[in-house]
Amino acid sequence: MRRILLATHGRMADGVLSAVRLIMGDTAKMDVINAYLDGAPPTRELKEYFDGVGESDTVIVLTDLLGGSVNKEVFPYLERPGVFVIAGFNLAMALELASMGEDEAVTEEFCRELVETGRSQVVFLNDHCKPQAQADDFFGEG
Repeated sequence: MRRILLATHGRMADGVLSAVRLIMGDTAKMDVINAYLDGAPPTRELKEYFDGVGESDTVIVLTDLLGGSVNKEVFPYLERPGVFVIAGFNLAMALELASMGEDEAVTEEFCRELVETGRSQVVFLNDHCKPQAQADDFFGEG
């Protein structure tokens, strides 16, 4: 079984899941850990989560900040087979994961492509569209 975990500081994970479900419907299956809401690191929540992961399960963990404390708490789980961790995710990446078919395999190459998808969505729009006509072309309306 494939599992997707959004692990973030504060309620970012809940917000991303809310946005994914708004766009894709309530069928999006993702788990969330909203870290530090009580001031404590997510050590216990992560242990409970991974204790519930089967040996044959694949887990994709999206964290909010490379080198951040949540990312550091997730790091030890990289030793487990079938665990993939991507730091610094965005909504485009979460949507891509949520739209995967059940038969699609998660591989290191897939994760690298997912990172590129996320990078391609981060742009400085001022450099891409100045007059309204260009904006229409950029958004496919022209």
